[in-house]
Amino acid sequence: NEKSEGMLWESNKCSGCGSCVPHCPTKALRVSDSNTMEIVFSNEKCIECLNCIQVCPFGACSSIF
Repeated sequence: NEKSEGMLWESNKCSGCGSCVPHCPTKALRVSDSNTMEIVFSNEKCIECLNCIQVCPFGACSSIF
């Protein structure tokens, strides 16, 4: 699990569908390997726009507020 100030990303809930990637303006969520579709989260790049929460069908992204 990775945590930014207001956003929590739970890798164990991530299916690698990639729904979040085009909605992340800073590329804090990105595909690290196109063969496996593994998604990685960089909390230092996260601006807490929370776009990912609305588009993640598996609840891997959530607000800690």
